[in-house]
Amino acid sequence: MKIRSELCRCLAARAAWAVERAPERCDRDAAVAWLVTAQGAAGTTRDALTIFGAAGHPLAERLYRDAAVLEQMDGGTDRLRAILAGSLLGLG
Repeated sequence: MKIRSELCRCLAARAAWAVERAPERCDRDAAVAWLVTAQGAAGTTRDALTIFGAAGHPLAERLYRDAAVLEQMDGGTDRLRAILAGSLLGLG
């Protein structure tokens, strides 16, 4: 969980740096940060639910629902993957 959290923090900082440096060419960095952060949040909260098990924990359950929405927001992860593919192939 800690590794995912640190990875998301570093990617968000890199995307912010890219926006400051060249706002017109930051799509790839922003898409990578959003995609990895959304998946990391879902994975971390899924792990938390596994740890708490059947006893349940209201905060973990709420965070899991929020993380599931993150994966679907802004066109979902498929749209972000399309942006990344286009930028890697030189189409975007």
